[in-house]
Amino acid sequence: MAKQTTTKKKAHKKSAAASKNTVTQETVIQDTAQAASTPAEPVETTKKSLFKFKKRAQTDGVTAQTSVGRMVRWYKWLGALFLAESFVVAFLSKEVSAPLAMQYPAVDALASEASGHQVLALASRHLGDVQLGWVVATFLILFAVISLVMATVYRPYLERSLARGINAFRWLGLGLGGGLMVVTIAMVSGFVAVPVLLALLLLTFTGAMLALGAEVLTANNKGVKTRFAHFLCGLAVLASGTPWVIFALSVVGAALWHGHFTSYLYSIYACQFALAVAVMTAVHFRLKRKGRWADAYYTERGFLLLSFVAASLLALQVFVGVLR
Repeated sequence: MAKQTTTKKKAHKKSAAASKNTVTQETVIQDTAQAASTPAEPVETTKKSLFKFKKRAQTDGVTAQTSVGRMVRWYKWLGALFLAESFVVAFLSKEVSAPLAMQYPAVDALASEASGHQVLALASRHLGDVQLGWVVATFLILFAVISLVMATVYRPYLERSLARGINAFRWLGLGLGGGLMVVTIAMVSGFVAVPVLLALLLLTFTGAMLALGAEVLTANNKGVKTRFAHFLCGLAVLASGTPWVIFALSVVGAALWHGHFTSYLYSIYACQFALAVAVMTAVHFRLKRKGRWADAYYTERGFLLLSFVAASLLALQVFVGVLR
């Protein structure tokens, strides 16, 4: 009996092991079948993601075209306003001229005779007069031409520049137009020497070109401001800020030695300096990609508005203070 019981137990164990092997084989077959059927789902998922990507690319393309269209309208409207302002200033202002002179060292005969040795003094030669109304109209026309050209002839360039986040024409306008604005402020302040006026123009233009270089370096570095971009930005601030140091020194000299500045000059200095600081701050925010300034379209609108406000306000201040 004991042998039969042992034999039965062994047979039972063998049957249990066989059933386990059968279950294991069935599980392996099921897993293999599932693995074979699994690739069908990733293919569908890939197709769906591809469709979503294409749809998003189409949406982004439509959004970019819409933004470019809006920017073109901005350029057209502001160009037309600049042009209208230039005509108003040119034809409604009275004839007020500013002298242009060339200063150079020469021998002062009276001082040399009195001192007994040769004395050099600064001589001045009057070259001519310039109508201030036409000077103001010139920088307004310059801004108008650049805006209208960007909206018409150079629209493909505008699209490419907005896509890259770099607009050289914007900096060209700020450099030349801003330089003429600084020259206008200097002429109504009593600066008559041609070398000084030319230096103020070149300093402002150089500051704009250095800012353009910093913008190009940052864009080529995928929006990260490099050390050299920091260096160029600092040079741009130094070049653009030098004319304001000169104006400040003239104000200090007038205060120390009983000079005279009319009230509209103080308003010009205060407003235009504040707007110049706003432009420099906007450049900093753009290079750092801070907040909404990371968007090229927002940046373009911001610089357009700042240049329009600065040029229009200066034209109004000079017209009311001098040309009316």
